[in-house]
Amino acid sequence: LDVAQVQLRILEELRRKHGDTPDTAQACDELSKRLLDLSTLYNTYARPWELWESELDALRCASYRDDELVKRLWVDIISDALSSNSRSSSPSSLKATMASLGRDFHPSVAVFPVPFIIEVLERHSMERKSLHPSQ
Repeated sequence: LDVAQVQLRILEELRRKHGDTPDTAQACDELSKRLLDLSTLYNTYARPWELWESELDALRCASYRDDELVKRLWVDIISDALSSNSRSSSPSSLKATMASLGRDFHPSVAVFPVPFIIEVLERHSMERKSLHPSQ
């Protein structure tokens, strides 16, 4: 059941992040046909497509611990949510993302390292304030 949930997250994140392209449609079709193993989901879809939330979910599902990888994924998730090039960049989208991932991954320290996430959020806040002092 956990692997099926990872596969569903990959499918949803793929559609959300990459839109409607022929490559995305083909990947979504492959993901919809049958249940894949966790290694295939991670190495064929989550990692190459930069589906960072799905990567975290696969790591959680596998009970795999790689603190540096998890930190990099969180930096990518937060940066993407606040990036002006992102499809859904705004503080409110970051809030929604953090709330959703918190519900899914807390209290797993392996994939939801609260002290590190707070540090990254504080750093982004300080950078934003230095760029826009009136806010």
